[in-house]
Amino acid sequence: MGGQSQKKREVARQSVYDREGRRLRSRAAAAANRFLVIPEMFECELLPHCSLESVMVLARSSHYTRYHVKSFFCLNQQCLLKAFVGEDKVDTFHQVLNSSGSGMAGSFSTSLLTPPYGLALTTDLNIFTIRGNLFIWRDFLDSIHVTALDNQRGIDCRYLHTTANHIVYHAKTKNFTISVTESKDNSLFTLLIGATTTLNTTIITSAKIYALYASLLSQRRALEGWFPTPVKKAVAIGKRRYRSSFSTASWDRPCGINCPILWRHIRGLRKVGVFNWGGNQNQYDDFSEVGIPFSDNNLKWRLGDTCSNAACPFRRGNYFAPARV
Repeated sequence: MGGQSQKKREVARQSVYDREGRRLRSRAAAAANRFLVIPEMFECELLPHCSLESVMVLARSSHYTRYHVKSFFCLNQQCLLKAFVGEDKVDTFHQVLNSSGSGMAGSFSTSLLTPPYGLALTTDLNIFTIRGNLFIWRDFLDSIHVTALDNQRGIDCRYLHTTANHIVYHAKTKNFTISVTESKDNSLFTLLIGATTTLNTTIITSAKIYALYASLLSQRRALEGWFPTPVKKAVAIGKRRYRSSFSTASWDRPCGINCPILWRHIRGLRKVGVFNWGGNQNQYDDFSEVGIPFSDNNLKWRLGDTCSNAACPFRRGNYFAPARV
């Protein structure tokens, strides 16, 4: 008798747990549905707290979530651009961006691609353009009445092998600057792979986002390349809550695709994060070919010739495969 009553009590207790579990799951599903059904909640309360990888997973999950992820990026970049070119010139800016085969890079692009996604205001708008199109940007910036700085620093010696010209302008908002960097050839990727830190290897064109080290960006981690970052810039990176390092010695897991000694290739965009964000008015679909194609570029690069990560299989002394991706 005692055994039977004990079994009945266990069955009753389990039924209570089951009912409570169903109730909690139902409540969680209802809350999730509210986020998905109400676009404002999805874009304003959910997406700003997701990592870049999570946002990309959501964008691939359905047409509905993809549309709102694209709208989320559109709204954020518009809000950021207003401070630099003025609210009435945002559309014109994107027309010039498209016609000149240019892209937005530097702290502007990383601010849009890391939480809270554009809400942390940046004071620099970095524009990368291809060889021969610098004059297009000069005409546009003159038309919106921004002026070039009197004391131009010229091209840093670390970028002489990739950069043809570099000009800095005062933006519409005080203490904001707009810089235009011209590549030495017809590829924006030449400027990206010449960057001294992985934070500057992301670019936003008129329709697409390209991130050479998307996983590091998602982790808010920056790896410096052949040249160490100057102290002033390193302090600025730290203030933006990125962990920057010149070595992989502190990494506690294998580097994988981010290993500095691995040769990376642009052709085919293998292992490169690509997202079609749809343009300023979300006017481009996922199959639109806008601007200059990048997948045909035959460029390769790597960040260094040594890896100090103890968990990395590609480092010296534990190297068993070609350093090629």
